[in-house]
Parts: sequence; C-alpha cells; structure tokens
Amino acid sequence: MAKQNDHNDHVDDDQLGSAEYASRFLDPDRAELDLWMRGLFRGLGWTTAHRDIGDYGELWQYPGSFAGQELNPIDALHASGIEPMEAGATAGPTPIVHLHTCGVHNGCPDHRSVDRQLSWDSPELPAVLRELQQHADALDTGAMMQCWAFGSCGRTARERPW
Repeated sequence: MAKQNDHNDHVDDDQLGSAEYASRFLDPDRAELDLWMRGLFRGLGWTTAHRDIGDYGELWQYPGSFAGQELNPIDALHASGIEPMEAGATAGPTPIVHLHTCGVHNGCPDHRSVDRQLSWDSPELPAVLRELQQHADALDTGAMMQCWAFGSCGRTARERPW
C-alpha cells in the first residue's frame, strides 16, 4: 500500500521499513542520504541491522561477516565486544559513510574491529567496501574467537601476566 508524506510523494511501505525511517523522510538531506545508502547496500546484498544508532540513520549489516557464519544474538555479541561488519552515514554538507569492520574490539590487527570513514562521493568507497567485504568473507572465526577469549593473537592464557 502506498502512503503520502508531507511533500505528497508516494512511498511504498516496504521502502520505509520502520517508523524511525519514516520520521526521517521529512528531512530532505537525511532522506536523500538514506535512499542512496539503501540503493548501495541493498545492491551489495547487505541487510538493515534494526538497532538504534543515533545520527547514523539506517544501519546496514554485511551478511558475510564472520565468513558468512550466523552468530546469534547479535546484540549479545556487541555487548561482548564482537562486531559484525556494519555501515551507517551521517548527513551534513558532505555526508560521511561510516564503515565498521567485523572482528573484536581489542583484537590483534587481523581480528580487530576498526572504523573507517569516507565521504559518500569518495572514489575510494567501492574499493574499500570490496576490500572489507573480502576480509569479512575470509575471516577465520575460530582464530577470531581465540583472539577474543585469550587476548590479542600470540598471547595465550599462559602468557597473560595475571
């Protein structure tokens, strides 16, 4: 069923996805950015993460995170310091795409989750997305979990000072 917003534009229910998204639709800058993000990330097979992310608008999650293994529940993983690959964007004069790689908060360089920020019109964005998706696709989840459980790789429980 089609609805109308305050600007008399027709919007399908499945385009809105949530009341939060619908409320942001009245802000033209935010709407343009969210629709651009939807086109980009849906086209790459990403899904919406359905969690509160403040200024980032809709949060997108890469289903290939953790080599495509489904780890549930994601909210519990976040609380434990294990992060799937996600993306959001902040509006402004130059919108910024925020990319969060999958991994662990305090991991080694191979397993650490890091944030990357690029302008939405950066010519580097497609290559960076490909690189990060390839990393997520190839991530050895067993080694990542060892890194998470026992500290940065190379440090086992016996090597810990405590």
